[in-house]
Amino acid sequence: MSERARDGASRKESPYLTWVKGLPPVEINLASSAVPACPASALGPAEPDAPLNDRSDYGWPPLLHRLAARYGVHESAVAVAAGASMANHLAIATLIERGDHVLVECPGYDPLVHLPALWGATVDALVRLPRDGYRVDPDAVRRALTPRTRLVVLSHLHNPTGVALQPSDLAALVALADEHGLHILVDEVYGEWLIERGALSAARASPRVVATSSLTKVWGLGGLRVGWVLAEPGLADRMRRFAGLFDNVLAHPSERLAVRALDRSAAIIGSHLALVARNLARLRAWVASTPGASWVEPAAGTVAFVDLGRGDTSAFVERLARGSRTLVVPGRFFGAPEGVRIGLGIDPALLDRGLARMSEALTG
Repeated sequence: MSERARDGASRKESPYLTWVKGLPPVEINLASSAVPACPASALGPAEPDAPLNDRSDYGWPPLLHRLAARYGVHESAVAVAAGASMANHLAIATLIERGDHVLVECPGYDPLVHLPALWGATVDALVRLPRDGYRVDPDAVRRALTPRTRLVVLSHLHNPTGVALQPSDLAALVALADEHGLHILVDEVYGEWLIERGALSAARASPRVVATSSLTKVWGLGGLRVGWVLAEPGLADRMRRFAGLFDNVLAHPSERLAVRALDRSAAIIGSHLALVARNLARLRAWVASTPGASWVEPAAGTVAFVDLGRGDTSAFVERLARGSRTLVVPGRFFGAPEGVRIGLGIDPALLDRGLARMSEALTG
């Protein structure tokens, strides 16, 4: 069992999210992984007389219809949940039993490590190596499988690097899943950047693949707490029923606002494309000019992971926050302590100032 998984088995929290929620104010926050908050005006005309309640035991039908259309699946393949966090919890809790073995990508988002451990699984790291461009290696997956392996957990785009899951690697993983009777969970909350441009959800690859997402990172609508799972209808039905033990039903005002957002996805997501492209170019130049720094450039999205070339970055991040009032995420929360995650959904002028402060702290 990996160190991160062993730690997760003994605590009922996400160390990363606990850290985030306890952060002091800073002048420049490069730790955020989302785009700027979506204004209410972007959702179209206000609906002051919209009902606060409607029958939506397993999701409001108009919301299910929009989600099914977006991903090209039947409505029976969609289970809604309170954000991607609850969607991942619901999917993992449905897919595994106590004593199962689960492989979780590393580097990776720490709740995806701790959730299977919370439900009694043995969790091991599936290492995504920088020298391989952080790709998922199907051969490494095969070598790590045990007779008790029931689930492989990935993200696409990869959190924290922004690297895309390659179709050929997904196809090889699906073949392994078919051979060994396991499932693949793909957190696609950052993959919405690619889906908006016409890419297919990983859930379309096979009934063995389950995908999760939400209106948070790419849409700037985290306050709605609307997420979903895409799964083959039988699994999706189990998740819908299981949700009765968790969030049960979504807040109906959020469902109505989510429908309006999905109807305007091109305008909402498209409005951030130029911002993210400008910031990616700025970060690319900074990495190239910073001695010791290296990275694998993200395929898209608002997160990038930079190896600073000086070992564990925890002390550097603390010094940067205290001395320069600038925040990045230390790589230890992703199982890769040598790096830092930098958000690209910020005003370009602030990003420039933050990178300048990082340079000063690295040379000071």
